[in-house]
Amino acid sequence: MPQRTDSHTTAFPRKNFHEQDNDFVERELALENAAKAVLVCFLGVRRLWCERNFPILNQHCWRYLLHPSLTVSLL
Repeated sequence: MPQRTDSHTTAFPRKNFHEQDNDFVERELALENAAKAVLVCFLGVRRLWCERNFPILNQHCWRYLLHPSLTVSLL
């Protein structure tokens, strides 16, 4: 039975360490951007809800409904 060489062991060549690291960074950035998009959507919906239900407090209502750590992290 013939021996398989390294070049024929897989259909896709293995990535070197730097390519794997770059892929990891790209995935992390994509995940971070997705999380930011979800947070922005949440803030927009929350603000609209405040403006509709609390017209007197509509300028500051959304700040009080957020957890302080989120407000600090947004700044």
